[in-house]
Formats: sequence, structure tokens, C-alpha cells
Amino acid sequence: MQDQDSQDKTLAVVVHILCAVGIFAGCAIEIGWLGGIEILKNPMGADAPIKINSGLCFLLSGVSILMLSYSSDKTSWYRRAAMVGALVVFLTGILTISEHVWGVNLGIDQLFARDSEEVIRAYAPGRMSLNASIYFALLGLSVLLIDRKERLLRSAQQWIAVVMWLMTTLAIVGYGYGFRELYNYGAINPLRFPSAIAFYCLGIAAFLVRPHSGPAAIYGSRTTAGAIARTLGLAGILLPALTFISGINRRTEIDLAVVAFLLFVGFPIAVWAAARRLEKSDQERLQIYERFEQFMSNLPGLAMLLDADGRAVYINGDAQKVLDLKLGEKNLTDLPTEAARQLDDLNRKVLEEGQRVETVRSVRTTSGETRTYFAVRFPVDDARGRLIGIVGLDITEQQRAEQTIRELNDALEAQVHQLLTANLELEATRDAALESARAKSDFLDNISHELRTPIAGILGTIELVPLDGLSAENQELLRMANESAVQLLATVESLLDFSNLEAGKLRLQEHDFSIAAMVDTVLSAIKPMANKKNICVIEEVEPQLPSVRGDAGKLRHILLNLATNAVKFTDKGCVLLRVSAGDQVNDILHLQFTVSDTGIGISPEERARLFLPFSQVDTSHSRKYGGTGLGLVITKKLVELMGGTFGVSSIKGKGSTFWCTIPLVAASPQSVQLEKPHMTMTGSQPTSDPDQEAGSHEAQLHNYDFVPILAGCDVLLVEDNEALQQLSRQQLESLGLRAEIAGSGQEALEAVAKHRYSVVLMDCQLPVMDGFEAAKRIREVDQSMQRHTPIIAMTTSITPDETERCRMAGMDDYLAKPISTEELAEKMAIWVKQ
Repeated sequence: MQDQDSQDKTLAVVVHILCAVGIFAGCAIEIGWLGGIEILKNPMGADAPIKINSGLCFLLSGVSILMLSYSSDKTSWYRRAAMVGALVVFLTGILTISEHVWGVNLGIDQLFARDSEEVIRAYAPGRMSLNASIYFALLGLSVLLIDRKERLLRSAQQWIAVVMWLMTTLAIVGYGYGFRELYNYGAINPLRFPSAIAFYCLGIAAFLVRPHSGPAAIYGSRTTAGAIARTLGLAGILLPALTFISGINRRTEIDLAVVAFLLFVGFPIAVWAAARRLEKSDQERLQIYERFEQFMSNLPGLAMLLDADGRAVYINGDAQKVLDLKLGEKNLTDLPTEAARQLDDLNRKVLEEGQRVETVRSVRTTSGETRTYFAVRFPVDDARGRLIGIVGLDITEQQRAEQTIRELNDALEAQVHQLLTANLELEATRDAALESARAKSDFLDNISHELRTPIAGILGTIELVPLDGLSAENQELLRMANESAVQLLATVESLLDFSNLEAGKLRLQEHDFSIAAMVDTVLSAIKPMANKKNICVIEEVEPQLPSVRGDAGKLRHILLNLATNAVKFTDKGCVLLRVSAGDQVNDILHLQFTVSDTGIGISPEERARLFLPFSQVDTSHSRKYGGTGLGLVITKKLVELMGGTFGVSSIKGKGSTFWCTIPLVAASPQSVQLEKPHMTMTGSQPTSDPDQEAGSHEAQLHNYDFVPILAGCDVLLVEDNEALQQLSRQQLESLGLRAEIAGSGQEALEAVAKHRYSVVLMDCQLPVMDGFEAAKRIREVDQSMQRHTPIIAMTTSITPDETERCRMAGMDDYLAKPISTEELAEKMAIWVKQ
């Protein structure tokens, strides 16, 4: 490719030099006429000068060919200007020939300058020579035919230039040997020698201006013929010069012998040079062919060239092995008639339409194996005509892989379908489970309400019974009834807590609290039970523990369960509750809580059942320790809910140690404000020893310093259970409050609209209109009257969902049933102050 570019550039330079000769000749003649310089317009000193029209035509011809050598774009102004110049040259030649033939004077000879009277008389009417007229007509016509669409006209353009070149060559030879007939076709003025040289150069330029088409293509070719043409063409160009030299120096026989010697020696040298270039070209072609053959032999596939009859003119090694095909043979002989016809049609489509055709075909190889090939047919043009190129790639393994992939995809789709079906079944099962869970949750809510409501009535009634005047036996019976109700309530709460944990309904409610204060409440709850069994309780809390942020209620529940179990299963010795600080990362403080006892201990076999729901270490009918078997299960789940870890170590007969590590956020001590009202979960706990409940209820109330604040305040009690209505009324009245009762949400709404109450105690489960809807309606009444009535919910459920429902309904706080007089007094004091 680089050699071809180099040859093109060389030919372009030759064309430019030849055009420059013609342009120089034309400019010199024009300057001679316009400036009156005789040597320029008549360099040979002849009787008549070269005509000004000849100079103009030389100039236009040279410029036109030069412009066409720079651009082949038919729409460029270069080409349009060149065509105008060539047309002027052609018309000038034709008109001058007509003047010579018919003897008329068209006046074109004297348009730009007038000859002297002597010249006009001698060469009337002073026109250019007939030779020059013919040459200009041929030269102009040749330039006009450059870049024509028709192949015949393109070839005619170059042959016209060759004819003109031969004629001017004869003129030069005529000048060399004195044959006037070769440079003077008429009886008037002859063709001048400088004009012959200019025609000679412009004829060659017109021939070579398009070196890739027509007869001139051989001079721009890299073939052997091109090498010979360029070498012998140079000799042909130099021949007229040698003959001219021999002609003007023909004075002795020695001169003729020298010229003959030069001619006889020059041509063998030219032939040798052509042969040398031919040998070099053949070597280069052989190298290219060997490289091509090596490349095609290593090509991973079939490669063939077929002629128009479908016979192989080239085949690579793989094609020979696979098809057993030889040069000159067709590869259709072993095919069925229909398949052969289809391949013939494909070949014909490539040959006639020049289209690229892609096919996939199964081929039976020489080894008897059937392989699949992807074949591409495409046209290949060369000097002999159009051939068919075929490249085939073996895609057998690819198709097998694709088939395997399709089978895997089908299997995968089947599995996906099965998974989708299973997923639909799982979704249906999940929906059924969720529906069952909702039904279970609703059932538990109803059970909670139905169980806690009578228990609340029992505990409240026992609490209101005055102990003064009762015999010791009746007081013991009352204590036993209270203790039984408390145990029943604890069992119900354990079942509800476990159910809520299993359903994921419990969520953390975080606020700032003091670890030391929380531990004190736990110890206060277990000390009466420990004192009764003569067990010591030891507290070890690391000093200077910071306040923390977390769910204090759940942490208290965890420690209370562990401490209660420790006292329950210890008959002598002590119970130790230890709190220590672990690692602190940023604001996260890891606190370890440990509860140790000297009780009965647990064996490794028993430890395996320790955290199974409803399972106990002692499962015999005569077991000493009661319980539901849910305490440790709930405790472990609460620890995990708070992001902690839980563990146990124990030795049978020596005691057990339960520990948990819980991450809590360290808070500043100032952030703990216990007196500020907030939504809390308050419920009855077995925190008091019945032996310490001696004395009348009225005497206990004198210990509440906030009772005077409540005196005379109006409270609306919204409760549908008659027993709880009477119980709650007595509790409120014992605190100095005036209580009005509403049996439904609608009655409560009517009462609030008529009277302003200090506090509304709202049961959540009510007939006609429940407590949540009633609270919303009361808030609408408050808004219309520009006031805010505190509403405290009374509910049997203490889950976060219930808390959120209360908040969304507009309630300010809530109490969990059963409600003790102490808890009721604390809440009343907080909201009456508000």
C-alpha cells in the first residue's frame, strides 16, 4: 500500500512538471506578444512568430490539466474552471481547422494581437499552423473527456492524448531529420519546434492525469506489466530526443554510428532494467503469496475462491482436508439435487447482485463426521471478472454448547416455574399464617381483656377491704386470695409476653434512666420473698455508672425474672445481683448483669431443656417448684431483642449463675428526669409481701403526700364492667376525687360535652363506640371549646402497638389493668398538676 502511494505521488509530480512546461510555454508566448519581446514569441527566428492564440491555448491546457490533477470531485469549482478552459482550447482548434480547410477568415487569429502586414501577406490571414490546430483540438477534447462516467469515453480520452503525443513525436523527429512533411501539414506556416515540445509534454500529462483507469492504469500498477511499462515508457520518451540530436548533428557517418550505437545499447539496457524490476516484482509477489498461503493455512476455518461456474480457483488446507476438494473441481457433486440447486442460487446471487450472503450448513467431512459451518459468501473482483469468496467457520461445538445452554435454560425455567409455584404456595401459607396470627392476636387481646378484667376486680376488691376488725384467720384467707390472684395474673402476663415475642409485636421504647435506681426497684421487689425464706440478697453495682438510654421496662423485666428465679430455687444461702461496665465504643456502653445463687443448680442434661418453651427442669407430678416454664425463655428473647447476649453456668447442688451483656447508649446524668410525665407501661407486679399489708387502706393513703392535690377534682370514669365501675369509683373516692361513670364511648362523649373534667379514665374496649374512637371525638370537642382534657387509657394490653394506638387516638397516658390504688394516685397527681 505504501509502494502504491509512492508511485501515485511520483506520477503526480511528473504530471505537474509536464503541465508546468506547457504553462511556461504559454506564458512566454503571451509575454512576448504583450511586451513586444521578439525572442519570446519567435524563439527560432522563423519567418513568422508563434501565434498569440497558441500561447493562450498552451496556458489554458496546462492550467486545466493541473487543476484536474488536484481534484476529481465533479462538483468542485476546480473541475468547472478546467472544463471551461478545455472547451476554449477545443473550439479554438476546431475553428482554426475550419479556416484552413475552407479558406475562410473567422477573425479569431487577430482577436488579441495583430501580425505585421508582411506576415499577414505571407501567411494570410496570419493564423496558427494546421498541425497546431489539430493538436489543440485533440488536446481540448482529451481534457473534456476526463472523469466521464462512460468507460468507453474514459478510454477514448487517453487514446486521444496518445494519438496527439505520437503526432508531436513525429513532428520532433521531422525537425531532427529535416522532414518538413512531419511538422507542416499545410502549405502555409509550419508547427514551430517549441510548440511541438509543449504539445509533447501536455499530451503525456493528459494521458497520465488519471493513472488508475483506462490504458494509463498500467503505468500506475504494481504488476510486472506496470514495471515494464514505466521502464520502456521512459525509453520511448527519450527516443525523440535521441533522434532529434542525431538529426541536427547528421554531418558525418561517425555521428550516425554513435547515435545508432546509443540506440542499440539503450534498448537492451532498458530491457535489462525492465527484467530486473520484473524479477524484483516477482520476488515480492512470491513473498506476499507465501505469507498469504501461510496465513490462510493457519486460518481456523475453510477459505475458498470459486469462479462463475462454481469451480475452485483457490482452497486452503482445512478446505482440502474437510471437503476433499481440489483446484478446478466443484464441491456440489456429492450433494442432493435440491441442496446443489440452493448453493447455485446463492452463488448466482453473489455474482449478479454483488451481495454478501451468510448461511449455516451441515457438511459431511472426509472422516465421515457431520459438522456445522457458518459460511459467508462475498464477491471478489479481479482482472478476470468476479469471483466468489467463501469463508467458513466450524460452529459445531458452539451449537452443541448453545443446545446445552438451551436445555439448561429449559430446566432452569422449569425450576423457576416450580419455585414460583412453591412461592405462591408459600405466600398462601404465609397469608394463612398471618391471618392465623392476626386471629391469634385478636384472641389473645380478648383473652387478656377477659382474664385481666376479673383479676383486676379481685385484686382491687381485696385492696379496698379494710383489715381492721378482721380476725387473724380472715386476714390469712384474704392474703391467700390476694396471693393466688397475683400468681394468676403473673401466669397470664407470662403467656401474653411470650405470645407477643413470638409474633414480633414487642418493640423497644427507649428513654434515659439510672441503672442504680432501676436495680433498687428490682431488689425492693424480691426482698420480701427473700426475707420470708431467710435468704440474703447482695447488691454489687459498679460505682459511677453513667445514666444510659434504653428500654428500662424490659431491662427491669429481665433482672426481675432472673432475681425471682434465684430466690425461688434457693433454700439457703444468698442471691447476688452484680452490675459491671464492659467495653465502651464511642457512646455504646456494654453492661454485664449477673445474678448468682446458692440454690439447687442445674445439670448439663437439664440445661438442654432450660430455654425450651413450657419446659421445666423438674417435670414430675410431684415437682416442688411451680411455674409455666416461660420465664427464662422470655428473658432470653428480651435480651436478644435489646441486642445483647445471654448465658448460664451451673453446678448441680451448688448453685447457678445467669448473666447477660446488653449494649446501651451512655447519656448525661442531667438527661434523667423522672418527674417529667411520659407514656409508660405500668402494671401490677408481685412486689409486696402480704405480711406487710397490715393496717387499713385509709392508713396507707395517708402516706401519699399528693392526696390533698386531688381533693375535689372531677373525674369521668368510662368503664362498661359493673364490678370495675364500683371498684374504680371507690378507689377514686378514696383519693378524694369525685367520680362520674359512663358505660360506653357515646355516653362519655355526651358527658364531656356538658361538663369539663380534670381527667378522663377511658377503657379501650367498650360497646357501641370503643375508647379509641371516643378519645378522637373528645379531642374534637376540646378543639371546638379551646381546651385540653387529659385522657388516661385503661387497657389490658401493654404492647407497643397498643401504646401507638393510644397516642394516635389523642390519649395522653395509660394504665395497665389491674390498676392498684397507688398507681392510680400517681397518674392522677401527674395529670391534675398538668
